[in-house]
Amino acid sequence: MTNNYEFARAARLVQDAFRDSGVFVRADRGAILEQEEVRTNGQKYLVLAAGIGRQDSEFYFRHARNRQDALRDYPLRLRGGGLADILLCMRPVGSDEPLGATETRTSFSPQETRLSHVAIKAAHLRVYRLPENPLHLQSLRLEYDPQRMGTPPTEAWLRVWAEIAQDNPAHAVIHLHVNSGEEASWATTPRRPAHQRDEDLRLGIGFPNPLIAVLSLACWYRRTCLLRGVAT
Repeated sequence: MTNNYEFARAARLVQDAFRDSGVFVRADRGAILEQEEVRTNGQKYLVLAAGIGRQDSEFYFRHARNRQDALRDYPLRLRGGGLADILLCMRPVGSDEPLGATETRTSFSPQETRLSHVAIKAAHLRVYRLPENPLHLQSLRLEYDPQRMGTPPTEAWLRVWAEIAQDNPAHAVIHLHVNSGEEASWATTPRRPAHQRDEDLRLGIGFPNPLIAVLSLACWYRRTCLLRGVAT
């Protein structure tokens, strides 16, 4: 049974990782991420988010209109340029605790017994409109989309492998989406990138430790876009 300490401690670690990265900025806000507790299918989840769209904000913060307004009024920006869209819906679990059908387990804070692992219910870490950089990256998106479970690949040669692996190799449920195309071809609105381009790389992976995902992205951005003076 998850108690209030575990939720509070998990939230603090995620907030601290974003703060210490020195990369993410929300104007006039104390915390980088809005947070809420939601209950679904008999389980309680911790939700941390910033920069998410209206559909996600109305779903995950449906009992907190003030937080919906904050998510809309204070977008999450990257120092030097760019925008971010963060959603993390999770609960602390044991290393061998049974999971729900749409949950995936990953490590979190291994030295803390009650926070060694978390179950991820839904999550994405998206950065886009990236400033000019040596890799010419336009966007990076770590996606966990359990709604895609069971979606077959369009390529006939992949279908047998999708059956074996129980996932679509062309667009895996958990994937890192890498885009370095021309802005005119990948951007569909002034704010958000398109999600469908056949030439994009969607690297199927397991979901990483959320703290490591945030800090490793920040490490790359600081070295590549800040310390080198590409972004100021």
